[in-house]
Amino acid sequence: MARKPLHAMMLLSMFFLVAGFSPEPAAASAMKQSMDSLFMKIGQDFDSIAASSAVRKKAADPVDGYFFAYLKTHQPYYALTRTSQKGVVINEVIRMVDKPGAKKQNVSREPWFKYVSTRLAEYRTYIKIEETGRYYLFWAAPVIDKTQKGKAAFLGAVTLKIDIWECFCNFSKNTEIPFLVRLNKIRLYAHKWKDTIAYREELLAVPGVKRISVRSPRIIAAVAMPADTQAAPSATVDSSRIKAAADSLKSVKAKQAKNHRRTIIGGIVMLLIIIIIGYFISVFRNRMVEWKINRQK
Repeated sequence: MARKPLHAMMLLSMFFLVAGFSPEPAAASAMKQSMDSLFMKIGQDFDSIAASSAVRKKAADPVDGYFFAYLKTHQPYYALTRTSQKGVVINEVIRMVDKPGAKKQNVSREPWFKYVSTRLAEYRTYIKIEETGRYYLFWAAPVIDKTQKGKAAFLGAVTLKIDIWECFCNFSKNTEIPFLVRLNKIRLYAHKWKDTIAYREELLAVPGVKRISVRSPRIIAAVAMPADTQAAPSATVDSSRIKAAADSLKSVKAKQAKNHRRTIIGGIVMLLIIIIIGYFISVFRNRMVEWKINRQK
């Protein structure tokens, strides 16, 4: 009877050991890495816009010119706006849209403006514009300046709308590999895709979108890196960026594996301690029972 606790503990330890080991996830495909790199570069562009001295100018015309130049050289970018401290839109440049004399909007009650103005942090989501029928990334960031005391002063906000369909359209111009992009299980963009293709599906790291994935063939003989479509269409993907993304992924996996091993070792040590303590308690109880029996004799 005294051995049952010991047996139970041993079975429990075996369960944790077996449960602790799990197969590592498959490595990310070159297709996913290239697409993730694409949106990483767009994020860097937007950060540079928000940090630019151009958006701190009080006059509207220089800011309009700055925004127009950005839209002209970045095809997927649909619109750029700037607001005042109070949430009034003072600059708005939309691709292929001219709205002279349009009434200035007040966006102070919009959730994104409240978030940006109070937290002084970026806000990222996606929206659908009914006029075009397309989905757009909607990113907002605070325009910040330093006060004489070194504190952050909120001057307003900048927003960028990015045509998601256009991003993948430009991406497809420089690859022969078929792929299908799905946004919340909706077919967003297909490039030479056939439903008979045996595919692997991977989630993409697109800031502001929780569920966007790419399907690509499981077996690809040769993967040609696509062009970098965030900047001018003629620009090519920086191979060093792709390598950096791959190295970063390997580093993360190695760290996760190391932490996983530490957790397992820590669990084993803890269980061994529990087993040893349980063993000595069991022995002590048996000795006490024997002592009592001998005493009664």
